[in-house]
Amino acid sequence: MRRKIPLRDRSDARPLEKPARKSDAKATIIVGAVFGALGLAALGFGSVLAARQFRIITSWKRAESEVVKSQLVQSRGLRGLFHYNLKVQFRYAMDGREYFFIAAAGVTAFGLIFAAAGFGMLIAMARSKTKPCLACGRMLQKQYRFCPKCAAPAG
Repeated sequence: MRRKIPLRDRSDARPLEKPARKSDAKATIIVGAVFGALGLAALGFGSVLAARQFRIITSWKRAESEVVKSQLVQSRGLRGLFHYNLKVQFRYAMDGREYFFIAAAGVTAFGLIFAAAGFGMLIAMARSKTKPCLACGRMLQKQYRFCPKCAAPAG
């Protein structure tokens, strides 16, 4: 037969996990928001650079270019067959100004990584089955309306 434990005795029991402070939750939200905002800004800037480069490629006159770096990359497909891709980085000069095509891809990749990390933190925080008590910082199940340790509203 199981014995029921009164609420006042439950508050003295040790939690199974280390209680988080409310500043930890706020820090996670702030870091996630900053990373997400930086990622979106870099994605936007990278998209503008890519659109500009595409416009240059399609509308400008032909120009001499120089291959800066080239690499043959071998990969396997889903059926196990080898595929070979040529990666080329080149530059050219137009009206005395040099242009690199790699800049748009680099900024866009940076934006994707930061946006994924930032929004991943925010989504993980939102999907968490626990939340910190606003008064004492103990982690509570989301369905709790009051903290079992300090009896504060779970907010």
